[in-house]
Amino acid sequence: MQPITRYHFFKFCVYAGLFSFWMSNLVSLNGTFEGILLAFLSWSFFVICTPIILEGFLTSFLAGIFRGGRLYEVGVYTWFGAVLLNLFTYNLFPEVYTKTLLTNFLYIVISRPFPERFILVLCALGTFYAMLCHLRGKDKKGIHKFMGWMLSGIGFAVFLYFYYNDLVLFMDLYL
Repeated sequence: MQPITRYHFFKFCVYAGLFSFWMSNLVSLNGTFEGILLAFLSWSFFVICTPIILEGFLTSFLAGIFRGGRLYEVGVYTWFGAVLLNLFTYNLFPEVYTKTLLTNFLYIVISRPFPERFILVLCALGTFYAMLCHLRGKDKKGIHKFMGWMLSGIGFAVFLYFYYNDLVLFMDLYL
C-alpha cells in the first residue's frame, strides 16, 4: 500500500468537487432521484468503459484513509458495484440513460452485443491488468508476459465468439 500524500488528497478533493458539482447540476435539471442516479451512472461509465484504474478516484482514497494507504483491491468491489448499478437501472429505469450524452453512450455500450460490448471486455481486462501490475513484491516481468498472452488469447476468443454470433444471425444459419 502506498502512503497517502498531499498530492493524493488534493486530487481527491478536485475529483470530489467535480463529482459534487456534476451531481448538483443533474439534480437541479432532473430532480433528486434521477439526478443522483445519473451522477452515479456517469461515475460508472468511467469505471466500466475506461481501461485504466479510474475507479480509484473516489473509492480507493476513502478506503485508504480508513486502512492507512491507497488500496488497489478496492477496484474489484467498485467494478462489482458499478455493474450492479447498471443492471438495476437497465432493468428498472432504462429511460434514465437518455438524459445525458455520457449515459446515453453507456446505454448503447451495454445494450448492443457487438461490437460495443467488446469495449466492456477490453476495458475490464485492461483495468484488472493495471491493478495486477500495481501489486508489490511480485515478479512484474512474469506478470506482464503472462497477462499479455492471457489478454491476447481472451481478446481473440471473445472476438471470435461475437463474430460467430453476428455471422450466424446475418446469414440465418442455426446449427
